[in-house]
Amino acid sequence: MSKKLYAMLLPVLAIAALSVGAGSAQAAFHWYKCEQKAGGKFSNSACTAEGAPKEFEPVLLTETKVPVTTWGTLTLVGSNGLSVTCNVLDYGYIWNPAGGGAGKDEITAFFNFECVANPATACKEPTITASGLSWPTELGAGPIDTIGTVAKPIEVTLKCGTETFLFKGELKPKVVNPTVSETMLVEFVAASGTLSGPGTLTATVSGKDHVVGSAHGENIFVKNP
Repeated sequence: MSKKLYAMLLPVLAIAALSVGAGSAQAAFHWYKCEQKAGGKFSNSACTAEGAPKEFEPVLLTETKVPVTTWGTLTLVGSNGLSVTCNVLDYGYIWNPAGGGAGKDEITAFFNFECVANPATACKEPTITASGLSWPTELGAGPIDTIGTVAKPIEVTLKCGTETFLFKGELKPKVVNPTVSETMLVEFVAASGTLSGPGTLTATVSGKDHVVGSAHGENIFVKNP
């Protein structure tokens, strides 16, 4: 490339670089927590209803970890046609790293109870337990919440009578912000990812998890930036 042509392209390359940088910054989703704040935007302590007095607002979290509680009903769907549905309860922390990177979180406890198999005859007395905790997670465009990594994957063991099946992997459920009638939801569908089991067996997860702050059930939000 000639020096003259290179000089002519420099402004274009600079603009392209800025565009890529701006796009990357826009993709960084962060955690917010509903708090009482002077001059807020909302009238209720859930930060979902407008009106007077405007005393509450979702506030951007810092690098200080905030404890959260999640609960719901999730189904482990095996590629062999077996599915196991459990009530779930888990705990963890959310925070935004210093420097403005994407919001982080971690799952430190994950309990499954009252599990039911379908068909019931294929899995007697089903239980699902977690191992390898804590599981690291990170917010991404969508927004989604990537749970697990290659180095630190999700690990759940399905037990059917005396048989055990270990599933590992990474899931990317969708994050849905609170409404007037609902808390934040983390939604799992088949497209959220696949867990690898023994041999050729795989599994997906479906269902919804509710998310609130552990301090007093405060609403949690995900926003960009």
